[in-house]
Amino acid sequence: MIPAVDPDTRLLPANADKSPHLATMDEVYRIFVAGAPNRDRRELIFGAFRIYAQLLWTHFPDARLWLNGGFVTYKDAEPHDLDVAFLVDSTDLARVFQAESDALSLLTFQGVSSQQPAFSHIGRLQPFGGLIDSFFVPSDIPQVVNTWKDRWSMASNPAGDGYRNDLFKGYLEVGA
Repeated sequence: MIPAVDPDTRLLPANADKSPHLATMDEVYRIFVAGAPNRDRRELIFGAFRIYAQLLWTHFPDARLWLNGGFVTYKDAEPHDLDVAFLVDSTDLARVFQAESDALSLLTFQGVSSQQPAFSHIGRLQPFGGLIDSFFVPSDIPQVVNTWKDRWSMASNPAGDGYRNDLFKGYLEVGA
């Protein structure tokens, strides 16, 4: 069950062990779309996320999805996208990416260089027209999982220039 958003910080409260709050898709919709500010933008992002999750779970049926970013807050500014970290065993990821190249389209790419077409550098390429920011977290490497727990528990500075070390927040986990 998703805890109430703190009315002062407009963030989810953090768990003491920096673990995510477990949630269902219906709960995410009810709290962070229907019950949150900027509903129209959130509807668009959530629609993309629902399709994204279905596609991801066809490739990785056991994947756990960690949800983070402005979407899982009640900030006044409308969220740009939904940050999603998907946790799967690294051997499963390698197997799927070797066999099915379309699964790569589910990831965010930064600093990509290309030969064709005419452009040679893409600063950031995100799934679903930029509505999803997606990252792979190898669930079989505990130190990497713990790094993501630490990073996703940190609240960002209001100016958007880094993270605070005096304020921690919660994030969500959704499974298939």
